[in-house]
Amino acid sequence: MNTIPTKKVSYLYLGTAFLLMVVSNWTYTISLAAWLYPVFLMRFMRLEKAAWGLLLGAAASIVAGIIMMWWTLSSEMLFPSSVRMLSGAAAGFLVFLPFAIDRLLTQRIGGFASTFLFPMAYTAMELAMSFDRHRSTWGSLAYTQYGNLPLLQLVSVTGIWGVTFLVAWFASVVNWAWSRGVGAPGVKRGLLLYVSVLAIVLLAGGARLTFFPPHGETTRVATITKPKRFHALFPLSESRESLCDNSDKEQAYFIAKTKEAARRGAGIILWQEVAVFIYREDEPAFLRKLQKVAREAGIYLGATVCSFPENYPESPWVVE
Repeated sequence: MNTIPTKKVSYLYLGTAFLLMVVSNWTYTISLAAWLYPVFLMRFMRLEKAAWGLLLGAAASIVAGIIMMWWTLSSEMLFPSSVRMLSGAAAGFLVFLPFAIDRLLTQRIGGFASTFLFPMAYTAMELAMSFDRHRSTWGSLAYTQYGNLPLLQLVSVTGIWGVTFLVAWFASVVNWAWSRGVGAPGVKRGLLLYVSVLAIVLLAGGARLTFFPPHGETTRVATITKPKRFHALFPLSESRESLCDNSDKEQAYFIAKTKEAARRGAGIILWQEVAVFIYREDEPAFLRKLQKVAREAGIYLGATVCSFPENYPESPWVVE
């Protein structure tokens, strides 16, 4: 009986991990892919020699990050290619770090305890990144599970970190069992432990949704985004006149959409970030106009403007 060489199998794992990773987060998210891609990437890296596995694993993660970020930042906003590529590469590298830690340290721990290393590293990476005010928790593994309501009930107890940990733990448990064989001593017990924890979380979450649904009045919320014909991102070298050339149209657009949303019953209306580009000296009058709209419609309005002073770019623009 012919068998496929181990080298080819490991590359098959890498290719599978790459394809799953591309659709695991951000614009195009398949929630199951977020569970599965770490399984195959981790398997590949454990089969390869450390240096080669780290090199190819990092490359796959970075390229996948660039592809995902390219889709995400090109969908609605006119981000330059360099921004998309650098942001994607950075995101892919950060996501790869827990895999590198797992590859280098797991064998030193051994036993079922080694399965905790990867989820702890992944959760710690996300937690550390959350302190960056520009990034916060954007791209968290937990967000990929937005449709799994029973699982998301865990957030009320652990925050999003519990979801991240549980999803990441799946990969290390599967690889731990995979490398030893299900029949090896203690493997079935370890698998049973993970399955039991996951089952308890899902059952408890399902019970909360079924038997203790939220009660009370609700408020309809609406969000408004600008169409592609308006600026979404701008070259810092442009004059404020060119940046604000659509200001009147942007103001009229967002006010009209706000009134429309209010007529449809929205009580809270939020604009996208950097919604209206405006001259700094025109900002007070525009804000008074918005206050009047909110009072007359009886709504809470979260509006954002990007204001440019007369001596821009010597003085910076401000988002409020």
